[in-house]
Amino acid sequence: MRTSVEVTRITSDNSDAVAAFYRKVWANSATGEGVRRARAEAARLNPTTPGADVPAVAYLRDGEVVGHLGTIPAKFWNGAVETTAHWLKGFMVLPQHQNGPVGYAVLQEMLRHVDVVGSMVVAPPARRLLQAVGFVDCGVIPNYVCLLRPARIAKSIDIANLGFGLPRWLCRSARALQQTGVLSVGGSLAGQVLSAHRTLFSSPTRFFTEERGELPAQSAIDDLWTRARPAIRAGAVRDGALMRWRYEARSRARYEAVAVRERAGRRRLAAVAVVRRCGDSPDERLPGIRVATVADILFAPDQTDAGLAALTGAERIALSMGADALLCSSAHPAITSVLRRRAYLRLPGNVHLMIRDKHKNAGLPLTAETWWLTRGDGSADEAF
Repeated sequence: MRTSVEVTRITSDNSDAVAAFYRKVWANSATGEGVRRARAEAARLNPTTPGADVPAVAYLRDGEVVGHLGTIPAKFWNGAVETTAHWLKGFMVLPQHQNGPVGYAVLQEMLRHVDVVGSMVVAPPARRLLQAVGFVDCGVIPNYVCLLRPARIAKSIDIANLGFGLPRWLCRSARALQQTGVLSVGGSLAGQVLSAHRTLFSSPTRFFTEERGELPAQSAIDDLWTRARPAIRAGAVRDGALMRWRYEARSRARYEAVAVRERAGRRRLAAVAVVRRCGDSPDERLPGIRVATVADILFAPDQTDAGLAALTGAERIALSMGADALLCSSAHPAITSVLRRRAYLRLPGNVHLMIRDKHKNAGLPLTAETWWLTRGDGSADEAF
């Protein structure tokens, strides 16, 4: 018998098959009706084109979904104008159908429905596949980690799996020192040194921070983005509508926000940062260590003191979440300079920024260092 293959956009007609795929991969309780409701709600809340369907495609083999690719609505800024765009998300092929035509087919189908599109990718096979259909690899986005509880981290961390390429003898020695408690003592001493350093680079007195967890008003974020963007050469737009749509920030929620305001005058919003709560499943490289993430941060690039205040507040929020460490990933010099001032440690990067501009009209720079990006873009904050 001949196999029936269909690569198509997800609609109400194939939502039941899509739900069956979701149950195998992501959500045990997914239903066709739930998929239809979620897609209708996504269209209603679409922050770039209200009411428009958010593109997602599926590969059906004899009526069974074996491959899936979704998107996140976005706008990209090129230093002069904003362009409607999408991030790729939810690229998945069932294991028994990987290393075949499925991934390429769903990607090709998606590119029929989107023009300007970005992706934040880790796996080398996925990067090669995206390059094959016209994506440009703009480079690696470095990881920076703030040690909030150094003694606990020193006691538990698996140094051999961090990707530093350290000699085996050194890793074995570190493990022995962990078992004797020496590294824990060293971590405590390091914590005191880091605390003293951060005290020197804490929130400047001309700012005050609000750490209630909620994002500022949409109009305040709009005003901040309008003031910040002239000095930003490229990035995902961070206006009030997109920020509030992307992060349901409130106290004790998955995301919590810190707002930095000027003390003088109208007390304008000077910076905002969003922290993602520690995941339920710790990274295998960091057994027993809870890592929160700076999902997003915005400040004017020439106002790094405001960024410093935002990071200081983000660290306090992360501590209140029970985090041992706080991760921030960015390549933009204004952000990385603030991270270094707060004594964040640079780790090897694993996320690549990849961009495709079908008609070459968006005028986007194609080097990661020019992009104002963090892990919240493209939902890359879901994993370390």
